[in-house]
Amino acid sequence: MHTKALRLRWARQAAGYASAARFARAAQVSEVTYRAYENGTRNLTEDAARELGRKLGVDWLWLFAGEGAPRPARRVRAGDTATPFAMPPGAMPIGSGLAAADSVAGDIDLAAGLGIGAVAALKRDVPVRGTVVGGDDGDFAFNGDVVDHVRRPPGLAGAASVFALYVHGDSMSPRFESGDLVFINPSRPPTPGCDVVVEMAPGTGDTSGACYIKRLLRRTADKVVLRQFNPPPGQKQDFEVDRRQVRNLWRVLSAAELLGL
Repeated sequence: MHTKALRLRWARQAAGYASAARFARAAQVSEVTYRAYENGTRNLTEDAARELGRKLGVDWLWLFAGEGAPRPARRVRAGDTATPFAMPPGAMPIGSGLAAADSVAGDIDLAAGLGIGAVAALKRDVPVRGTVVGGDDGDFAFNGDVVDHVRRPPGLAGAASVFALYVHGDSMSPRFESGDLVFINPSRPPTPGCDVVVEMAPGTGDTSGACYIKRLLRRTADKVVLRQFNPPPGQKQDFEVDRRQVRNLWRVLSAAELLGL
């Protein structure tokens, strides 16, 4: 970790929060301010590092200056939560990974539970493609530009053409929240019941079409039927688009696929 922003992002992800928005809500801090810290557009002060370090369960001096380790080596009882507030549904506390879940009751090594070495070994070579621009319906435009690189999940080792996207909008909440990171492997075909990113053909004079992250219900010869969990006012939960207007239909990889299970 070379910057405060990268250390902060790592700590948030290690704590089990898939997006900045989810952590900000759980920690009861300003989402705008927190995003600015994590994006590096606002300097992380010593006071802020102390507060966020406490809420993320990492050493504030490591967070602020990169000194020492994220967490001093110590032992806690199995099942203890490393953060002082409730974890989001489906998230696992630091130190409660698969190995801890499978172990008998007793002490576990919290530093080992963080998986620092394992995380550091993952290559940061998956491009985050596209510039997300909020629209009236909460979706975005996709132009293919690489705006970031993130670590390659173990289940995607050796997979070519993999890329990631940041979700914009809340039309798929609570399945996906704005700011969540999703991974796409173009070689994995979409199937009914999976989540997909739909890239529409650009309109006249446009260089890119609208993109949507939705649940695929079915496809026919002339239409694609989709579902959104939190439709904007005036929109239906289930809707269809003309298949001829769909440029790409990408499968969003599940957690099991990302872990190689």
